[in-house]
Amino acid sequence: MITGKKADKVNASSQRRPGTMDVQIGALIKHYRVKAGLSKWDLAQALNISSQQLTKYENATNRVSVSRLINLCDAIGVSAADLMQEIVDQETSHEVSTR
Repeated sequence: MITGKKADKVNASSQRRPGTMDVQIGALIKHYRVKAGLSKWDLAQALNISSQQLTKYENATNRVSVSRLINLCDAIGVSAADLMQEIVDQETSHEVSTR
């Protein structure tokens, strides 16, 4: 068992890893951005963020806050509710196919 400062580093490191939902959100952001015909630069400018930050969202390097997600969804032409429903649908179909 790891204890002390080393355990703190391990715990902090695992908390920074993207979860499955973070990866799905990032992939859907990219999908809908491309579908809308927007470059990373165009979308980043619309959101007042850097294109590097947008890349981090799409790659799930950084998590997207709820308020940013809503603004992002508005900019790419999909509702946040529809985006989240798509993730739920993907999870449901994955569960069914693994049974």
